Formats: sequence, structure tokens, C-alpha cells
Amino acid sequence: PRPLAPAAPPGFVRILARSMSASPFAAAPPARARLLARRGASRPADPPPRRLPSRLTRVVAAARGGGEPVPAAPGLRAVWSIDARYGHKANALEMLGEWVHTVGVAAGLDPADVSLVTGAVGVPESNIEMEIRGFAHMADIDAFFSRIPGGDHRRWGERFAPHVVDGSPVWRIVRSVPVRAPGAQNQNQNQNQNQ
Repeated sequence: PRPLAPAAPPGFVRILARSMSASPFAAAPPARARLLARRGASRPADPPPRRLPSRLTRVVAAARGGGEPVPAAPGLRAVWSIDARYGHKANALEMLGEWVHTVGVAAGLDPADVSLVTGAVGVPESNIEMEIRGFAHMADIDAFFSRIPGGDHRRWGERFAPHVVDGSPVWRIVRSVPVRAPGAQNQNQNQNQNQ
């Protein structure tokens, strides 16, 4: 069968399609069709299959056209969270991409270390987060912020302001830590003691 939603993970679509067809009501014709059949009228044509709404989290990598999420690497990340005004989300995403490739690059940013994430489930759809990876220490983040060309950033910010809800932009610094299998740390300690 053709996929119901192009952005959905393959397993999700298959499971959902199977569970929908396994429903006892899936085989029953709609009430209107049963009524028309009783009256001797022909059954109307089936409506086109509905597509699932694309409410899955979209990750737009600034340097990758495929929008594939980048695996987590240990270290610090700077996350800039904003809320786009109603009807301005596409413009805000475009302008954030412009910032990455102009102001960010001038500050020494590698566009491959940046991703944009928009709200989907449990987060307002208007929320946009720009995540910058690749910082080992707080000093690296401080150095990055100090290298941002103030005049270019200010001019860009004046053009960006109409697309953003006032007071919503917030920078957060988060630490990414690796996930280890249970007991992996004890095995590493035992190996170090044996050497």
C-alpha cells in the first residue's frame, strides 16, 4: 500500500494501516452507503484515501537537504528557541537559515552543526528551535557569541522581528551525554583496574 504520510517512520505507517484495516468497522460500509443500497441506489464512489496530517516533528538541517536528524554527540549545545507569529513560520525558518549562512558563518559557525526543529506534538506548532552542536566547553560558546558581528546581526534582527512573537526568543545551553548500556561503566572500570 502507498504510505499514508511521507514524513512518518515506515514502521509507524505500516502498524497504523494494519490496525485500521483490522477494525471490525473497517469492512462495514458507511451508513449513507447502506441507506442508498436499501433504496436501490448505487453506492457512491469511495472517497480518496485520507492522508495523515503531517504533525510529526520536522527536523530541517541547515546544510542537509534531506532533513535527517543528526545523531547526538557528547558536548554542549546552544539552543535558540523562538515562537513564530501566526502565518510567519515559513518566513522565520527561511530567515534563520539566512542567519546561519551569513551571520553564523561570519562568527565561525559550520552550517553542518546546525539544525532547526519545529513544534509538532506537545509543543506549539509555532515553536522553532535552532540547535548548534559542536561546543566542547562553555569557553567555546562564549567565544562564538563574542565573534558574532554585531552590525550584521542587528540588521538581520530588525528584518526578523516582524516574524517573531515579542519576548519569545530564549537561548539555552544544554549538555548532551551519551547513553550507555547498563553495566558498561562497571566493565570499563574493571578493564582499567586490570591494566
